[in-house]
Amino acid sequence: MSSSLLRNFIRELDEDKKLDLHTVLVVKDGAVVCRAAWGDYNFDVRRIAHSESKSVVSLAIGILIGDGKLSLSDRAADLLSDRVPPLDRAVHSGVTVENLLKMSSGIVFAEDGSVADDRWVESYFESAFKFIPGKAFDYNSMNSHILAAIVCKVSGMSLSDFLRERLFGPMGITNFYWEKSPEDIECGGWGLYMFPDDMAKLGVLVLNGGKWEGKSLVPEDYIRAATSKQNAVPDGGGFDYGYHIWSGKTYNCFLFNGLFGQNVIGFPESGVVVVVNGAVGEFFQQSRFYGIACRYFGYRLPESTRGRVGDYIKLQRALSSLKNKKRRFGGSLPSALERLDGKKYIMNGGKKSPVGLMPVLISGVRNSYTTGITEIGLRIVDGVLFIDFTEDGAVVTLPVGLSGPAVTEITLRGEKFAAALSGTASDRGDALNLRLSFLELSNARLLDFAFTEDGLDVRFSEIPEGAFILAAFGAKLDKSPVLKFFKDLGESVIGDAAREKVSEIFSPVLSGKEMKIHYLT
Repeated sequence: MSSSLLRNFIRELDEDKKLDLHTVLVVKDGAVVCRAAWGDYNFDVRRIAHSESKSVVSLAIGILIGDGKLSLSDRAADLLSDRVPPLDRAVHSGVTVENLLKMSSGIVFAEDGSVADDRWVESYFESAFKFIPGKAFDYNSMNSHILAAIVCKVSGMSLSDFLRERLFGPMGITNFYWEKSPEDIECGGWGLYMFPDDMAKLGVLVLNGGKWEGKSLVPEDYIRAATSKQNAVPDGGGFDYGYHIWSGKTYNCFLFNGLFGQNVIGFPESGVVVVVNGAVGEFFQQSRFYGIACRYFGYRLPESTRGRVGDYIKLQRALSSLKNKKRRFGGSLPSALERLDGKKYIMNGGKKSPVGLMPVLISGVRNSYTTGITEIGLRIVDGVLFIDFTEDGAVVTLPVGLSGPAVTEITLRGEKFAAALSGTASDRGDALNLRLSFLELSNARLLDFAFTEDGLDVRFSEIPEGAFILAAFGAKLDKSPVLKFFKDLGESVIGDAAREKVSEIFSPVLSGKEMKIHYLT
């Protein structure tokens, strides 16, 4: 491929300030031709797939259909009859495997109801209908979970074991993780963690009609149907819906799509697959990434010719410059920061608060809430600034990367996270602007420190930002258990008053007073 084409593609993505991209991987005819990583991020960490997981479930369904063990017309309630009482089977007899794949089941029970329920399959089939199955499009992650349960039932294996044997193993995909429901079934609609390179393999598989290295792993006719329009999506951006895989409306392309811009997009005409991870504030393919990718790769590319060395060098320089993005200081520790060594601050008067290191959205989705940061201490050891956060009674120590990402592992409320802290410092040493990147997730925490003569103010914000959360989920706030932390709003999310409340939740300021003690050395 043309190095100049790739450089222009990456440059255009980088210049779009609404795209908070982490990694981009470009594959042409099965070979990696470009790796772009921004800021703290790299390709060595498994990334959360969000709803890309749905497309992987679809591939498992396709394999079972190819085996003759399943058909599109099979009734979901009958397939799971051991979990569904006779009356509920009769009421929900119209829901087929195809309805689930097309997001047209009409079932009311959705992912926002799963947080407060430990009987996901049973509750799904106890639920009412929004519409007659097959008559409309209604995006519901519980449809995907039922498909995962069907794979387990029909195959006699867990979804992970089935994929390991029939798909991942033959493709050399060995390191992945899939979260499970309270019923010990993979979540189906979300919860998959994979390396970008392994996601790219799945994109190449689909681009090649279900074949991997010449061997058919998923039936070609199923892949053709899964990547074709099966259901119209009026608000789906440039895409309609196939069988848990999105289908381009204007361009010939398919898409695995997850929340906040986790994407695998494939272009049959050019033989290109693009894999993206990021934290883009988007809902149903509304970001500009898709238009950019389609303009560059949504057509048959010119025949390759020997590229110029100069173009290749320019591409490499452009890729290297991306690591200097996202709040990165270009030098060593400023001498002005030395005055902070040994300082310790009592935050919020030592009282409990809802302000912690974990982004608010992650806290809500994981049902993991903080009692707040009560103390912040700063130390300089061998020229490296360390910040000690006392949260929930435990101390979390983070090294600060001012000349490169400081990668570490942190534990918050019993969960371990791969993380990196990087940022900028003022020349006078009175301000720090930091980004705490959760490397496996799409979310990041921004921390802006302002030091005064005897105190400290820290503004916490996050990416994706609260404004997007408000726009994307505002209509569901009053009734969505999965976002129950929003109930603190105490009002409908309309108008300036509510927006101010959202700002308080997503961009709070924590103030503290200096303790007149010093660390012992």
